[in-house]
Amino acid sequence: MLNFKFWLSYLKDNFYDKKFSSNKKKYILQCLAATFISYFILTTLSLISSVLVIASIASTAFIVFCAPHAKRAKTRYILGGYAVGLSMGFLCYSMMKFFITHVPFLHIHFDEIFGALAIGLSIFLMVILDVEHAPACSASLALVISDWNYLTIIITFLALFILIGSRFILRKHLIQLI
Repeated sequence: MLNFKFWLSYLKDNFYDKKFSSNKKKYILQCLAATFISYFILTTLSLISSVLVIASIASTAFIVFCAPHAKRAKTRYILGGYAVGLSMGFLCYSMMKFFITHVPFLHIHFDEIFGALAIGLSIFLMVILDVEHAPACSASLALVISDWNYLTIIITFLALFILIGSRFILRKHLIQLI
């Protein structure tokens, strides 16, 4: 038989983060900061960028505002990860366009092949260079499977600088939420 009191007690003790009770103001302010800064970034990016690249920026915003003091939220990992991810995405996109143009008789799914290659190469180089940043891996895929232009890359880095700058400016007020 189900013990109602047990489950009520379990939910009360395990339903939300224990740190929330003593840090409500910080939790709310950090999430509001993430909201306002993300709005600013989205209004800029949505005019010219790939939806998938924008989604990777959202993941980076999560890391920056929920784990601001974590290793992966540091500038080296964010910028380095995106430099690797976007470079590998561009490389694989270029190779895919070459194969589509010069080997049109092959009826295979070039976008899946080169998308997977972009992910694999990004992971490999990020690990080797010690700049692991998971959202940047999705940006590499975005360049292969979605529409983009060179302004997309410039605006992506501008958005990253805004996130990094926000983290730097607010660093004394931000706590680890995760």
